[in-house]
Amino acid sequence: MDRTRRAVLVTASLCAFFAVGLLLLAAHFRNVALLAGGLLTVSRTITGFLVALGIQLSQKHTIRFRSGLYKIENLVVMGIGILIIAGAYKLGKIAVAQALAHRPFMTDPSRAIPVLIIAALFALANAVYKKRVARQEMCPSLMADARHSLIDAGALFVIALGVAISAAGIPVADLAAAFVVAVIAAISGGRIAIDGAKVLLDASIEKDVLNSIRQTVSDDPGIREISEIRGRNSGSYRFVEITFEPDTADLTEASGIASEIKSAVRGEIEHIDRIDVEYVEPRDTIKWAV
Repeated sequence: MDRTRRAVLVTASLCAFFAVGLLLLAAHFRNVALLAGGLLTVSRTITGFLVALGIQLSQKHTIRFRSGLYKIENLVVMGIGILIIAGAYKLGKIAVAQALAHRPFMTDPSRAIPVLIIAALFALANAVYKKRVARQEMCPSLMADARHSLIDAGALFVIALGVAISAAGIPVADLAAAFVVAVIAAISGGRIAIDGAKVLLDASIEKDVLNSIRQTVSDDPGIREISEIRGRNSGSYRFVEITFEPDTADLTEASGIASEIKSAVRGEIEHIDRIDVEYVEPRDTIKWAV
């Protein structure tokens, strides 16, 4: 099992145990705030297992998909965004219902606030760990899952703060906090879903990566001019196309330069699945025909 799948499965399993604990406490104390925290954690658990499945499927190559199923990861990213939006809607609905019924979000803050803070710290630790692994392994679905955990951590902290203010004498503070969290989560979920959609639509790879590739190619002394550099992301991997004008009219030498470029770019840029390098005939070449 690779590092990304192991990180996802471990954190998702821990989230599952934590979600069960929060929901049991919510039922015992009849506490809506703990219920909201439990629902957020359940959503994060489901997301984690979906990410693990997406990573496993994305690494397969089939007869019909010879270039790989890498974009399954980006489908999972879109799914994560949609799940976050659904969770935000549920949380906002609960907050509005409680406000309309003039019921507090929490009846016993002294017991529930510590649990919410512990849950928030747990979600924050999850986010930091998954974000570090995602950056090192360039895994978009794990990065989206890390952002999901970060949103949950912020939501739980804000809810705990709102409940504390409510207990101090401002009754609507907890409901207002829950509603604000729902709005922020919905916006974040939308952004995550859009990021996934961009890759599915073959958006170009990052500008700094393209600049790094251009610099690497320019360093080759056999290059007269770079005609074009293009690239796209697909899941955790990159596909790059380079067209250049060699400083020679000899086809054998030009082929050797193309091979050197491939090796140099692979050595400089991580997670490249395929590099297509083409060369065009030097423009000052003169052909005579009789």
